[in-house]
Amino acid sequence: MQRPVHPAHHPAVIGRRGFLAGAAAMPLAAALRSPRSGVHVAGDPRDPVFDRTDLIAGSEWWNTRPILPGHQPAYANAQAADIRAVRFQSAVIPSTLGGRGNPALLADGIRSIQSLGAVPFVGLPPTGAHNVPGGSDPWSYAWQRWVIDRSVPLGVVLHEMGNEPNNYGRGSYGASGAAYFHDLWVNVPRLKAYARDRYGASIYFAGPATTRFCSRGGNLPWIQQWLGLCQQRFAATGNPDWIPDMVSVHCYGGAPATPAGSIGQAMAHLAANFDHLRGVLNAMGGPVAGATGNVIKLVNSEYDAGIQANIGTSWQDQGFMNDYFAAIFAMAQAASPIDGSQRVFMMNQFCTIFGGQTLALLADDGTPQPAYHAFRSGPRP
Repeated sequence: MQRPVHPAHHPAVIGRRGFLAGAAAMPLAAALRSPRSGVHVAGDPRDPVFDRTDLIAGSEWWNTRPILPGHQPAYANAQAADIRAVRFQSAVIPSTLGGRGNPALLADGIRSIQSLGAVPFVGLPPTGAHNVPGGSDPWSYAWQRWVIDRSVPLGVVLHEMGNEPNNYGRGSYGASGAAYFHDLWVNVPRLKAYARDRYGASIYFAGPATTRFCSRGGNLPWIQQWLGLCQQRFAATGNPDWIPDMVSVHCYGGAPATPAGSIGQAMAHLAANFDHLRGVLNAMGGPVAGATGNVIKLVNSEYDAGIQANIGTSWQDQGFMNDYFAAIFAMAQAASPIDGSQRVFMMNQFCTIFGGQTLALLADDGTPQPAYHAFRSGPRP
């Protein structure tokens, strides 16, 4: 394990290393193994990345601030942190589509993530309030396809549809699980087909990236409404592309000032909510639940001990941060009591570096913060 690097003495860096058994005509076990979804002789029927257990040691890069090799010492410290997966979103309309965003930013960020040896997890718009209809950067299918045109040629297979719809999109695509399905998720089968037809590639999607999963109940009715519509559409069409490859949620909780109130309470909520969701997925799988239910992975795609503005100085306490990361890694790595699978497939801590975000792993100058040391000491299964 490399030592953290400080500005005065950073080295040159060299890059390293039937869910829903419904359609009688096509049981999900067969559907997931069909050429549409990729064929694999052993392991997960979709892609070897789904057999990994170490992606819980993931982080997120702010959508306009990727850590590139020339950004020192941040890049060297990101490398030393041994981050296994990085969530990175397209949040500003690129100039090639008439917007103000740098069209090279997404591809540059993906390449840098890969140079660290991490798995890119690319988020499609909408990502925030500015992406709602009428916002400064309204989302569109053309923009979503633009993302696929940049990510897939670089070998990215993991994607996420939207970001916190029940937070940022409450008046439109986030009003309910049904609104998310009809406004956003309907594009997932189109994008999967587009990637196959244009690039001969199979890509995989998470959703809905809803918030407040650390609370009692974890917005599960919202998520289940969306899942029910995915099930109905698969049953009607036999097309497995309607089925999420991953179900993603967000959790900010553990610091004393958060709603959960303590690390222990936050982890109790998280474990209970993930286990309930696993049970829902496996029950929907019917007779093939044991074989395919846990193929639909559970992802904590954005998390931290709390929202910076609301938690006081907890982030400055190295002991607290050590306890928090040890607890959330243990929660994620534990075997699900439902079927024995690892409870969480991937987690993305917010954020590796982000302006004045003191909960980030790195400060503005790229040097380590308390969260960095705690995250770095976590398990790499």
